[in-house]
Formats: sequence, C-alpha cells, structure tokens
Amino acid sequence: ARKMLLVPTPRLRSGLFNKIIPPPGASKEILRICSTSQGVKEYSVPVGLDAKVRVDLVVVGSVAVSEKGWRIGKGEGFADMEYAMMATMGAVSENTVVVTIVHDCQVVDIPDELVADHDLPVDYILTPTRIIKTGCEQAKPQGIIWSKITWELMPR
Repeated sequence: ARKMLLVPTPRLRSGLFNKIIPPPGASKEILRICSTSQGVKEYSVPVGLDAKVRVDLVVVGSVAVSEKGWRIGKGEGFADMEYAMMATMGAVSENTVVVTIVHDCQVVDIPDELVADHDLPVDYILTPTRIIKTGCEQAKPQGIIWSKITWELMPR
C-alpha cells in the first residue's frame, strides 16, 4: 500500500511536518536519499497545522525506554510537543501506535516518578533482538499543555 511519509521539522523551527514527495518512478537510491536530511530539503513540502492528515504510526526517538512504555528523550520535549500538536490538529488519537527503535542496552527501568503527564509513552519497542509490546496504560497526550510552553521553546 502506498503510504504518505511525514517527517517532523527539526526543533519545530519552521512548522510541524514536511511531506516527502519522491519523484515519479524514483529508484531505490532516490527513495533512500528521501529519508535523509538532504532528501527532506529536496523532496518535501511543508504541511500546515490546518492540514487534514491522519497518522497511523509514529516512530519516536528515545535515549532510554522501559518495558512499561516510559521513554526518555533528549530532554527538550520536542517529540512530546510534536505528538501533542498532532493530537490538537486531529492527526493522531489514543489508538495511534507509537514505536521507538533502540539498542537493547537502552531498555532500562525508568522510575514512575520520572514520568509526567505530557510525556509520550510507547506501545512497541524494537531492538536488534526483540520486539516488546509494552501494554502501557498511560494516556497519550491529548493536546498541547500550554503551561509547559516556555520562551526557550520559541524560535528566535
């Protein structure tokens, strides 16, 4: 099935997503390039917050993740914010599958007290040796929590 690939705009500097549009008849090499930062520059168009898109699967980066589904990112909250923005625009729902891909050594115990209401849990963890279904029951963010927005997050 043909799928639309949306990639987040780094640090949300110029919008939320870019839609990858490979040229007609693109070779495997061109498709590989499309997945790079250079390919995003060459083969994508911005997607506005008012766009009517439906996201079936979110792949999110993690520094560490627990088998419970808790994840720790780089600490700036951009992945959590991207998901919250997608929820606000109706692109994701509680049923949207969230996956992270990490090395086995990044699957660790994360104390519950480190998890906040704005943190995005994961449904599946993929490692080189395992596929872990977390069964996480924490609700995914339902929208932007405006009290979490700081001036430091705003583009300069």
